[in-house]
Amino acid sequence: MIRDYIKGDLERIKENKHSRMEIKSDKFIKDFEQRENYTLYRDDEIMMIFSYKQYAPKRYTVYMVLSKYFDVVDLREAKKLWDKGVSILEPIRIETISEDDEQNNKFHRFIGFEKEGTKRNYLDGKDYIVWGILWQSEK
Repeated sequence: MIRDYIKGDLERIKENKHSRMEIKSDKFIKDFEQRENYTLYRDDEIMMIFSYKQYAPKRYTVYMVLSKYFDVVDLREAKKLWDKGVSILEPIRIETISEDDEQNNKFHRFIGFEKEGTKRNYLDGKDYIVWGILWQSEK
């Protein structure tokens, strides 16, 4: 099921192994809750949160928090959640970065991202992929 983000969702999610930031810190939560956020849940458990932060008109960085319980059965609903955010925001561009591993890469491609580059040895000695989607160009 998809619903608008409710304050406290971030604190309730049991994030997966790819969470690298201190997402439970007061500073992060305060910044997070100023963004455009959408939540996916299954059986009263939060599966995913998409969080869009605008950095220029119609341009966003997205932070995706996935639950350790997120599974392939959640992919269709995750795509619907993504589409909801995109239809509301009407972006020109959305970008993100993620650890370079097969599972992350498949997920980003499924959503519609294209690989734009690699940040080598970015965190903890691991490479990260820069992902982006362009919908339209400015005239």
